[in-house]
Amino acid sequence: IASIGSLEAFQQEYENVFISVGESAISSEVLLKYRKEAIAPKILMDDNAYKIWESPKPKRIYVMGADVGEGIGSTASTIQVLDMTDLTKIRQVACYRNQFINPYAFTKVLYEIAGQWGSPYIYMERNNVGGGVLDTLFNTFKYEKIASFVPNNGDVDFERMGIYSHTNTKLEAVTNMR
Repeated sequence: IASIGSLEAFQQEYENVFISVGESAISSEVLLKYRKEAIAPKILMDDNAYKIWESPKPKRIYVMGADVGEGIGSTASTIQVLDMTDLTKIRQVACYRNQFINPYAFTKVLYEIAGQWGSPYIYMERNNVGGGVLDTLFNTFKYEKIASFVPNNGDVDFERMGIYSHTNTKLEAVTNMR
């Protein structure tokens, strides 16, 4: 806590507590609403890194969003599992978060968690270490359900799978999220 600066900063970085400091893509009112509605996960696994609120159901439609950290204790590698069956009521059903897992080990965890949820499409930024995770997921684990988006390029091939982003596309994504 001393090294990160405050209890609030520690909670936000390591406990997934939503704290709005400065400018945020999500208003403080929305964050407060979500904080009040939050429920404890039903299942905790992998030293509480993997949290499950609902068990997988075969007829549901799931997607996974993932972000890769370097595994050195700063930025965490994360997975969000969303139930998209009813687009008017999208629900988070599971998440994984670990700031100490290396990218290769994270690829294996990503593959295993995807298998538990019916092998849904995975949405992940290709920039930086994400490219290596996506390449390993596809080439080593033979996982093909990888969403791809390349700005200003209609062609998507397996050499460039994943989501390429830069300042403009991130701004557009945040604007669409709002």
